[in-house]
Amino acid sequence: MSFLVESLLERLDEETGISLANTEVKATYANGGIEIYLWNQLLLLIDEVEENALEDDSFAEEVWDIILDEFYDVREKLVELKLASLNADHLPALSTSLMALLEAQKLDSKLLNMLDILFEDISSADKDFGLPKVGVRFTDFEGVKVIVPIDISKKPYNFDPAKIAIEFDKRFKSKV
Repeated sequence: MSFLVESLLERLDEETGISLANTEVKATYANGGIEIYLWNQLLLLIDEVEENALEDDSFAEEVWDIILDEFYDVREKLVELKLASLNADHLPALSTSLMALLEAQKLDSKLLNMLDILFEDISSADKDFGLPKVGVRFTDFEGVKVIVPIDISKKPYNFDPAKIAIEFDKRFKSKV
């Protein structure tokens, strides 16, 4: 692990309350620049940098200053990247499983065809430190919007499609 990654892990935790594992932050040298990724999502690209900058403490300080200048609310940016990561890495398989379970529950096929499923931040309006509470949002963009809270604080993630489908069904029926 590079000095830059170690520095970012510490500073991001202090600034945002979001603790990242060293495997969740990558800083790589490519094409004369440094690319910094969180959860496989690009956070920052810095051009015209020496490869040995990854081990330079003054460069780590410079990167942190760039992050603070670039992002008014660093936590908000991290939450955005976390949701993008969840949606890119976990949503396709989860959606497929959820749709199969909801079809088996005999939900209206017209509704199922229109249903959009997405991971969504459900707590940042009330919370400004640490990981947000996240929910699986189901909507048809017309009248249906159901959010089923899930826990993203424990790894590996345990997104149980059966539990989420049952909870969706309960919440959906209580709104109709």
